[in-house]
Amino acid sequence: MWQRMLFTGALFGVPMFVVGYANSPDDLPAGARVGVAAVGAVVGGTLFGLFRGWFSARQDTELRQATEGTSPTEEHLAIRAAWRGPVPSDPVVRRAALRIAEGQRRQTRAWWWPSVVLWLALTALGISLAVSGSPAGWTTVVFLGFLMFQLWLSRRLAQRAALLAGDGLSPTQ
Repeated sequence: MWQRMLFTGALFGVPMFVVGYANSPDDLPAGARVGVAAVGAVVGGTLFGLFRGWFSARQDTELRQATEGTSPTEEHLAIRAAWRGPVPSDPVVRRAALRIAEGQRRQTRAWWWPSVVLWLALTALGISLAVSGSPAGWTTVVFLGFLMFQLWLSRRLAQRAALLAGDGLSPTQ
């Protein structure tokens, strides 16, 4: 788990460094600009890595519970079937895929409003930065993309769970 925390923290920290350096005052010496950006990157990357590591560990636990009693091959097929492809004909794989899709749907539903509000607020912030001429205005596109993904994901998971549950199958049968 610590490897995932370190990796995701670094993935978040590098763009934080670039944005921090680009947005630091021009009258600072280059060394100070690098220092300010590095502190922001380390703090932001560490916090993001800790959060993402905790969240990933929770997801892994739920995934293990959803695929309990399946072989590694069946688990792989169920994970794939939860997202795309034809509905599995094997009832064990199909039930595991349905449990995975329902679990992801529950998580998405629980965080839907906070996520939408967050991405809307960040999109508004990005728009205000773009209007003011800030170089960070490009973040509007990223935030808007995350908002669209959140809206799409909820619908997609509901459709996939319904497809997997066709013929009255329930996740616990």
